[in-house]
Amino acid sequence: MLLKKSEKILFLPHCLREDSLNKIQKFAKSRNYDVYVLPGGSMMEEIMKKYSLKTIEKIVGVACEKEIPLAMDYFFQLGIVERVIPIELSKKGCKNTEVDLKKVFDVL
Repeated sequence: MLLKKSEKILFLPHCLREDSLNKIQKFAKSRNYDVYVLPGGSMMEEIMKKYSLKTIEKIVGVACEKEIPLAMDYFFQLGIVERVIPIELSKKGCKNTEVDLKKVFDVL
């Protein structure tokens, strides 16, 4: 099933601090992003099957430095890497991670 005509997608890691996660989700949804909180990068591929690549305007992904190259390679293979904006976590560790909120809001 295909969704809206022009789509913006945001992928967030489930390990992000809850307060940051809530702020980002609220902000992104107000700008018509489809928001996904993922336990790992492999879930992204399943989610992407719901979309027509032609209708995707922008994909923003917040992830750790290890996940970003894997995701970018995947989007390169799909032929849409130029529409992807990766944002690296500022505090890693797989629990209560952090991201620069201003950077995320500016990109969205």
